[in-house]
Amino acid sequence: MSPRLLGRVRTTISAARDQFPSRARRARRVLLAGLGVRSARWSSADPRDQQWYGVVRTFTAEELIDGQPRTTACAIAVVCDGDYSAFHFFSRPHEGTGPRRREATLGLVGVDAFEYLYKIVEGHERDIIVYLHQPHLRDLLRSAAPAFPQCTMRESLEDERLSRLNGIAGMQIDLRVHRQQSRLAGIPRKEHGRLVVATDASLRSRHRGAGIACVSEEGIAESVFRAHLGRIDVAELAAIDLALSTFCDGRALHVLVDSRHALNYIEGVGRARDHAIASLVDSIRGKSRSRPVTFEWVRAHNGHPLNEAAHRLAVAARRCHTSNVPPDTQQRIVSGILEDLTADSVDQTV
Repeated sequence: MSPRLLGRVRTTISAARDQFPSRARRARRVLLAGLGVRSARWSSADPRDQQWYGVVRTFTAEELIDGQPRTTACAIAVVCDGDYSAFHFFSRPHEGTGPRRREATLGLVGVDAFEYLYKIVEGHERDIIVYLHQPHLRDLLRSAAPAFPQCTMRESLEDERLSRLNGIAGMQIDLRVHRQQSRLAGIPRKEHGRLVVATDASLRSRHRGAGIACVSEEGIAESVFRAHLGRIDVAELAAIDLALSTFCDGRALHVLVDSRHALNYIEGVGRARDHAIASLVDSIRGKSRSRPVTFEWVRAHNGHPLNEAAHRLAVAARRCHTSNVPPDTQQRIVSGILEDLTADSVDQTV
């Protein structure tokens, strides 16, 4: 983590400590008073030996703010002290429309939720094991881990208690989204047409890191290199997730995908093989709740203009990163691919 980014995390955490102490004390009283969800099986003989557990999940939802629908970054913090569990929601309006800005906002609201959990256990001689759902949030907090000596961060749900808390979080998220959709049902909206986009990923055999890309029929595209991606099925899901973050103006979305495995995971036909797939599927489903999103399988390298453009953009993102291509040259490559897409569209129209 860069010093500048680490400074931003610490500033956010410091501000959260000043903002949430009353909430933390109130939540602590709730836990000790026996309010919340009782789970006697989690109890131990000596209260001092009880291990605390927490889950932080982030998601994007459309919420009513100042009387208008607005896309919002949200997080839920769920905590259990061994006997009782409680939860709290946090939200921040998304800053900007780009996927990087949206991911950063999700990370910040996740920091709010994490700080809420840590403030509860801080000063009570308790340790807490926390599962962080969002990879970007884990990256943000990993470098700052020494600042939280009472916390152990987990990246998987192998512990049954964390898995159960994660289930509580998912249920509460669904309820919140359902309530918000009910509130938004009567709000007049501008009618939008359906937008067709294509996604693809490019990964070199036996090499870690993949280029992922999405492109719309309007000639708008986003392509990035993700160094942590090591399997093509995960990379294809990451490309779909990128598309849902990039094209988020409220229009219905029709996504063209050339990976049957990715579609099976999203539709629940295929069983998620690991945490990376499950996390991306959760993110895709969460981003699909606020508008109609449909998926269609297309055969790869079969001459479909959007699919071909997405493939070329993904390959370019990977090769440009591997070869350290200057940013201005990368932009010219992307512009050339989009110009070819526009020309193909004109030819088909004629």
